[in-house]
Amino acid sequence: MIQLDNNNFAIVESATHEDSQDIVNFMKNFSKIEFCDWQTPSLISDLIINNNAIFTICREKVNNDIIGVAVLGIMGTRATVNHIAVSEQYRKNKIGHKLITLACSEIRKKGVYRIFLFVERTHSTAISFWSNYGFHEIKSEITMEMDL
Repeated sequence: MIQLDNNNFAIVESATHEDSQDIVNFMKNFSKIEFCDWQTPSLISDLIINNNAIFTICREKVNNDIIGVAVLGIMGTRATVNHIAVSEQYRKNKIGHKLITLACSEIRKKGVYRIFLFVERTHSTAISFWSNYGFHEIKSEITMEMDL
């Protein structure tokens, strides 16, 4: 349990497929994280049920609203941080750290021991967050992608 700045409490836990609609509703509030329209509650539910991704959530204890979400995908022997978001009024409470810590623990249980993520070079807050968590830039790699 996390004590929040306003003396409320929050719980960080692994999401279940029943949380899918709440996760989608929450994530659509954050334009910077590129949560796509095709990431529907049905898709999220399937990913959780089939163990193809790890979703950790933080709920405010009093009203049970989601105030933070982390999404990690599993790709063979590696995992990737796809999304992380924390409601602005609850930032600076270590919620993001706890979401990622739980997600990494769940990933390790599946036998995955390397995790990576992508950060925009201009997003200094994100770079600082991930650096403080222990991530570092890989100088020898570039990112390439395409839409299908």
